[in-house]
Amino acid sequence: MLQIIKTEIQRIADFRTEYLNSLPKFQELYLEMMVEESDYYLLTENQRDVGYFIQTKSNILVEFYLVDEQIPDCKNVFNSIIRDYSIQSVYCKSFDSLLMDCCLSNSFNYQIIGCLFRDSFETIDYPLTGLTNRFATMADYDFLLLQEDGLYETPEELNHFVNGENVIMFMNGNELYGCGYLIKIHAKWDYYDIGMWVNPRFRNMGIATGIISSLKQICLTNNWKPICGCAYDNVESKKTLEKNGFVSKYKLVEFEIKKT
Repeated sequence: MLQIIKTEIQRIADFRTEYLNSLPKFQELYLEMMVEESDYYLLTENQRDVGYFIQTKSNILVEFYLVDEQIPDCKNVFNSIIRDYSIQSVYCKSFDSLLMDCCLSNSFNYQIIGCLFRDSFETIDYPLTGLTNRFATMADYDFLLLQEDGLYETPEELNHFVNGENVIMFMNGNELYGCGYLIKIHAKWDYYDIGMWVNPRFRNMGIATGIISSLKQICLTNNWKPICGCAYDNVESKKTLEKNGFVSKYKLVEFEIKKT
């Protein structure tokens, strides 16, 4: 009989490694950040661990994994989770075939919420002439905190990124033209999510394109794999990433659970 046990992320770490290795493309940073603040559940049958799922505090299912022997019963397991754990919606990467199949089999309503850029081709560089760049430190935190127009979601997030040496400041003297984000998605793999923010005073000047170009080159120089994502309706970000050779063949899909 299948049992569901609420647990800690360390208990499902090996399964998560199997899951991430099984995907044809790598994890999305946006979802990985959600995972960090979620609840974790181990699936067992006859005292044997057979899978797991991860649910956010707001009842969004973000990961569902079963060992191969359990796949024939995956839809029953999935539907039990949806019913018994009051799942409100599912965030599914379009290359996550198991989760996608379970959602489509239920004919859930859906909307595309993100573009996932997992492939890229070589393009020309877009150097930012006249700008210097360096990693932000905590000495820059109060200054960056004043830049409210999209630089960060919350002060806590900004603190986390600055402490983790994930923010690169692009400067002209004392003027901040923009910031780049260079974030390792998971400790076990050399995949880095890259992103940018441009000071509103200097937008529409090619700064965003130059920042992404710089971050891409940093990754390639270090043999890291640069990947990225953006909201589906963020036309300008899509254009900037595509100009730097990034290609979005995959999407982040939100499935809405029908309530009966």
